[in-house]
Amino acid sequence: MKQAGAVAEAMTEKCVFCKIMGGEKYQPVIYHDGLCTAFMDINQPNPYHVLIVPNSHAEDIYALSADEASAIFQLSARLSHAIRRVTNCPGLNVLSNNGRVAGQTVFHFHLHLMPRFQGDRLRLAAGLMGRKYPKTDAELERMTSNLKDQLAKSE
Repeated sequence: MKQAGAVAEAMTEKCVFCKIMGGEKYQPVIYHDGLCTAFMDINQPNPYHVLIVPNSHAEDIYALSADEASAIFQLSARLSHAIRRVTNCPGLNVLSNNGRVAGQTVFHFHLHLMPRFQGDRLRLAAGLMGRKYPKTDAELERMTSNLKDQLAKSE
């Protein structure tokens, strides 16, 4: 169930993903509709690490509406195919930490799509993220454009 009133307002004012959704903070957007948005994560342990979030503030999976959950997970399938076509990755992690004890650090639901490669030595644990790739914001923009092109081809 979603939080209401002043508590939700206070949450969204500090929430980095709400700032992205509100245009206060820039992050290259791959896809946006009425329910959810996908964008490149600023932390790229492997290239093409994408986040999908609901457009409205929902603290965790328990706060998502059925429509939001459906939209997010349908988009995750489409984007997973696009990521594979762009990167030729042999695997992909779909990950969401829900609640502090599960390692959640940003309290706005988000789903990670993380391409995996043989020998990438990436270990999934709280605090795993770091900006290894890309080296520049221009490269992040290029990766965003590549995924947008792949999504358009699949429509």
